[in-house]
Amino acid sequence: MSFLRKIQEYSEFRIAAAYEGTGTWGGRSEKGITLYPMNPFSSWGNRLKRKLTPSMEENLFLPFMQKAVSDFSPDVIHVFGSENPFGLICKYTEIPCIIHIQGFLPSYYNAKYPPGVSKTDFILKMLCNPLKWYRFLWMDSIFAHRAQREIGIIRQCSAFLGRTEWDKTIVDLFHPGARYFYCSEILRNVFYEARGTWRPHIRKRRILVSTLSTPLYKGHDLVLKTAKLLKDFTHLEFEWKIFGGGDFAFWSGKLKITPENVNVLSCGTVSAETLKDELLNADLYIHPSYIDNSPNSICEAQLLGVPVIAVDAGGVSSLVENGKNGLLVPANDPMVLAEKIKVLLLNPEWASELGRNAAAEATERHAPDKIMQSALDTYRELLKNEPGK
Repeated sequence: MSFLRKIQEYSEFRIAAAYEGTGTWGGRSEKGITLYPMNPFSSWGNRLKRKLTPSMEENLFLPFMQKAVSDFSPDVIHVFGSENPFGLICKYTEIPCIIHIQGFLPSYYNAKYPPGVSKTDFILKMLCNPLKWYRFLWMDSIFAHRAQREIGIIRQCSAFLGRTEWDKTIVDLFHPGARYFYCSEILRNVFYEARGTWRPHIRKRRILVSTLSTPLYKGHDLVLKTAKLLKDFTHLEFEWKIFGGGDFAFWSGKLKITPENVNVLSCGTVSAETLKDELLNADLYIHPSYIDNSPNSICEAQLLGVPVIAVDAGGVSSLVENGKNGLLVPANDPMVLAEKIKVLLLNPEWASELGRNAAAEATERHAPDKIMQSALDTYRELLKNEPGK
């Protein structure tokens, strides 16, 4: 994690990391961080409990979290993400806790099925494969349980770090009066090294890039529908490279659009270095997700200076100011997205201006030292009213 690597540079701190994994309890990393690997699912019995009862996850993790806090005795507990059970520790300690908001599962669960798709599509598809059918229903129940648990965690904790107007709104809704502090995200090093180096490309065949993960709400359907419009109603020559994952086979069958026929290429998961090179070679970065908080994929493209078009959902508008450092389009509107892609590809001067503005803003927003100073100031604020601190 970039944040953890950066805070290691501050030698005046004692730092511990409790995480799901294996290793020596209380061991040390090369940088001197005390490690507390939590592995409650090492036994077959506990793995079975997790599968049978979603709530067992937090019940099995809690003793590990409490022991890590007791063994290390920290001044501040910084929890990354409210979607995991780790935020429950706030309820069981007097030590100041702060949760670093990553996303918000209830909103993701609400947007789980894009328009025209429902749970029934998958159930019918899997009727002939009981194992897949069971796994699908089990994963859905886990998703629903974690979404409800996340609301409970936010209601229990009194301090939060976030970075968008959207995640602040979530905190204000579920825990009015909780303290909210701004803290941006530290990105991967290779993107800092190449910040602002994107330049427009003079060529006939244009390259679009998107980075998607597997959930349906990431917008694979919007990619296919938009690509078909571009192919059928413009004279643009293009290829749309998709990095990461996603079930294009499902969407191809659902929409009757074959990715290869509309120049959409699945490129799989690549290293940060390779992705950086692909972005620098692209003409545009497209973010089609139906819901997101502050996706690093947008931030990394902006840092490089790549022109960005993104769906206006979740916290994205805190990153992309329409017409200034990128373009925003409505969710589930392939017509508008296709037109905005065409406009930027045919106006390289404007695209370059958007990219330059994005690189300047992202350089300031994601400055590692500034982010760390913000986090340290937050820790001090949390400790102000603590006796003896």
